[in-house]
Amino acid sequence: MISIAGHLASQDLIKKSKDMAAEFLGWDQEALQVELGQVINTVNAESISFSDLVSRIPDGLTGYGDTKEAPSSPFTSFAAHVAEVQVDPDTGAVSLLKYTAVHETGTILNPVGFNGQIEGGIIQGIGQALTEIIQLEEGQVINPSLAEYKLPTVKDIPELTIHVIESPEGNGPYKIRGIGDMPISLPSAAIANAIFDAAKVRITELPIDSRAIHTALNKDK
Repeated sequence: MISIAGHLASQDLIKKSKDMAAEFLGWDQEALQVELGQVINTVNAESISFSDLVSRIPDGLTGYGDTKEAPSSPFTSFAAHVAEVQVDPDTGAVSLLKYTAVHETGTILNPVGFNGQIEGGIIQGIGQALTEIIQLEEGQVINPSLAEYKLPTVKDIPELTIHVIESPEGNGPYKIRGIGDMPISLPSAAIANAIFDAAKVRITELPIDSRAIHTALNKDK
């Protein structure tokens, strides 16, 4: 939605800049184009820069755009996550060795932010899957501090490999799709499936700690 509002604001600013250029210079507004910070008169090839144009306007030029988020979108992103783990059969301890994520999406406007969202979601998902637990006693949280609510650190994060596949299908003028929720929702399933493949025990509660795996491994002994 931000990209749509930004696009509408830019279009409003372009229209206003044409209006002002036509008013100040007597140009035909229908013959004006805006390119690379210039308002260009296509009839005689004359132009005026945004800076020169704005310097003539006491309050400057401001573009406005607003939009409402639709209740649902016809577009969604797709992803596949794969975790590689090692399970100690004697203790149930899990070592996360490698993590690979592939995301299919629309146009990426901010590659650094987009990939950062994926990386951050994976790291939070790893914590959800393996270490983070809220301890409750009679309805009260008894974790006294973050020292007892183990967030993943750099030591807990394996090699991350991320592949992003862009496509021309998406929302709005730039054909984008969201990336917010998906990276954090897949790690638990990927890690649980990897543990099952390695140790042949299916753990269905989070976080998956060594005690739960050890108990499952030894339940028939």
